[in-house]
Amino acid sequence: AFSGTSTGSHIESDMSITVCQIMALRSARNGDFVEVEVEDNGAGIPEDVLPKIFDPFFTTKPVGEGTGLGLSIVHKIIHAHGGSIKVRSTPNIGTTFSVSLPVEHSALRQAAA
Repeated sequence: AFSGTSTGSHIESDMSITVCQIMALRSARNGDFVEVEVEDNGAGIPEDVLPKIFDPFFTTKPVGEGTGLGLSIVHKIIHAHGGSIKVRSTPNIGTTFSVSLPVEHSALRQAAA
């Protein structure tokens, strides 16, 4: 069991374990698209794995611990809405996922009315 204190993303426990991971979320409108980036400073994704992460049933987890469907489903949903998803990663530095989705202009007009 964990006992200790937590302030934001910095956790200190009575077991002398310190976890400090940074996650950034950025968003912006770019013409007819909304762009969202999620970035972390985690372990990163190895170069040989990166081209496969959106493939259905691809997983780096042991058998029985992952289906490999999560990013594949995310990819399909984003593309079904006319958007795109990209990933940049550097091992031991971190990973950034960038999602771009088209703005629904009719929805904006209704919200403004």
